[in-house]
Amino acid sequence: AIRVADDINSTNLSLINDLSQTYEPWKTVAEMQVDATILPVGKKVFWQGYYAESDGGSNWGIVKSGAHTDDGGSIFTLADGKYVETDDPFINSALVTGLNIYAPKGTYKCTDTLNVIGNFSGEGKETLFKFYGTSIARLISKEVTGNLYNFSVDGANVTACPTGIYIEADYEPIREQHSNLTVTNITDAASPTYGILLVRFSDDLAIRGNFYFDKCVVKGITGSSVAKGIIVSFNNESQANMTIRSCDVQDVTPATDGDAIHIVTGAHDDPAADEYQALIENCYVKSSVPMKRAFKVQWHNAKVNNNTVIGDNIIIGYDTYSYGCTFDGNTYTSNDAAGEAYNCFNASGTVISNTN
Repeated sequence: AIRVADDINSTNLSLINDLSQTYEPWKTVAEMQVDATILPVGKKVFWQGYYAESDGGSNWGIVKSGAHTDDGGSIFTLADGKYVETDDPFINSALVTGLNIYAPKGTYKCTDTLNVIGNFSGEGKETLFKFYGTSIARLISKEVTGNLYNFSVDGANVTACPTGIYIEADYEPIREQHSNLTVTNITDAASPTYGILLVRFSDDLAIRGNFYFDKCVVKGITGSSVAKGIIVSFNNESQANMTIRSCDVQDVTPATDGDAIHIVTGAHDDPAADEYQALIENCYVKSSVPMKRAFKVQWHNAKVNNNTVIGDNIIIGYDTYSYGCTFDGNTYTSNDAAGEAYNCFNASGTVISNTN
């Protein structure tokens, strides 16, 4: 690789024009774009960060010429009118070994699980991780505290993929926020399948914490007999606060046990369990494929408020058999008379009504 000084001499010029050598003097994308150096078509170039050196946005591309559109992620215009096009960079778990990782907008090809050990963020739908392979158990995996926000995950090119985003929460966060995540095309014909799965295996009631899902989009989740768009599953009676707010979940199938949003604790059928609050509000569910339930609540004292279900192809809109749950301001509309809006009872069998 070549790093050149400010004064370009004839030796450096010959190296710049040598297509076999990578050119990498820039710390940021902005530095690359304003550099007046004339680079030949076909030159491989590298930058050390997107906004700042070592910010997680380092990448490489090839210099090209002709008509193009600078999208700020995969195509960058240079000062002389040429442009650099990234080669849909392949990344692996090495990208996310830092405690705070930022991924600039762009499309990233991934061939294995990305293991996250801290905060991990991007620029919304414009930061897209596309996975490729025959079998990847989890696309994104996190087993320590940290926030996930502003990126998209797509598993359309993975033959067998049981889980899009996996969060194992045997820890106690003060406040853990997962927001503006998009998960699409998670399919496994032989296994239960989950778009976003938050799971706690520990029986230790002293582990508490606060978890929030906000403005997440999950679409196209297909399992063998079980599929969940967003699922929170705690092994013990929940001593954590859980909020799922303003999420959009669509097309979760099959109808045997396909649910858009499902929250469950190991003590949901125990009337003596003292569980902390769970809140699901302002979420939207619809489906173009057969789905069992829009909302399945197995969590004492949960509040389900102001959600919307378009019930065509959905057998049950709202479903619970847990103690102390309330349903307020929810709607269910359908052109399919076969659907059931509310199947809500306390564990004792008493009907729970939706109030408006």
